[in-house]
Amino acid sequence: EVLIVSLVLAVVGITVLSLIFTGSREGALSEDFMFAETIASRFIEEWAQYPFAQLDDMVPRKVKATEESGPHKKKLECPPGFSAELTVNRVADGMLAMEVTVSWQVPRERNPRRFALFLLKCKPDIALEAAWR
Repeated sequence: EVLIVSLVLAVVGITVLSLIFTGSREGALSEDFMFAETIASRFIEEWAQYPFAQLDDMVPRKVKATEESGPHKKKLECPPGFSAELTVNRVADGMLAMEVTVSWQVPRERNPRRFALFLLKCKPDIALEAAWR
């Protein structure tokens, strides 16, 4: 009887410890995602304050009609363990797309985790229309 009770307690104990370990790991990942979201939204709000003309001047213009203009990229200062990059790209005349990508490394994972936040900003004196698909 003692052997059977010991076996049942061992199985239950291992299961409970596994659940506790998984819960704490998922909680830490969730905390990292929330922190990355906070970092990204702070940078998006900060850069959205700039006037459209100033942001538009940061993105290189096309030299020829057949080529595309490249985006403007800038590394942003982050807390230790995280890195962030701002990308400002011209979507159309009078419209810019801003993207902040926050990256961090999770122990025991090969690839870094990423969180991206987008914002479209258009020139204040024009109206843009697009077809709905």
